[in-house]
Amino acid sequence: MEIRRVGLAGALALCLAAAAAAGPKQSLTVELRSTATLNGKELPAGTYKVSWTGEGSNVKVTFANGKKFVIETPGKFVERETQAVDDGVVSRKNGSGSLEISEVRFGGEKRVLVLGT
Repeated sequence: MEIRRVGLAGALALCLAAAAAAGPKQSLTVELRSTATLNGKELPAGTYKVSWTGEGSNVKVTFANGKKFVIETPGKFVERETQAVDDGVVSRKNGSGSLEISEVRFGGEKRVLVLGT
């Protein structure tokens, strides 16, 4: 009987450690359907891994398309009134008429990551 308790306690400890290590999501994959800019640099249409470190108003965001194309920008998390439907980026036309990536949205969350702040 004693062996079972130790086994159960060990299994529970492993589950808790795995859950703690997983933590909150720190990256997502997005598809840019058109060329857009970020911090004045052009991102060609394609698939990008967006990752971030930090919380609140002190966040470092990285857009990477493999190892050949990486752009970093500051960002901050803000709360919106409504939840985003899907993961993705929001682009707006800037003064020159090109698309500028302004935020990252997370499906099912009100929290968004505003870029370049």
